[in-house]
Amino acid sequence: MPARFTRLSRTSSEYDAVVDFDAALADPADRERLIPEFDSGDHLHPSEAGYRATAATVNLADIR
Repeated sequence: MPARFTRLSRTSSEYDAVVDFDAALADPADRERLIPEFDSGDHLHPSEAGYRATAATVNLADIR
């Protein structure tokens, strides 16, 4: 289900904007894993660096 929702949210015209945290955090060598520096250690939640990376993906003009 998560992959299906991600694909739908990226391609649907239903949304004004999408913040794609998956694209910011996923390891290009294995899209099912977090980039090691962004992994908190549990392989599910971002580290502090990962949260900074997700914040950097937000275009503030899209949410005003």
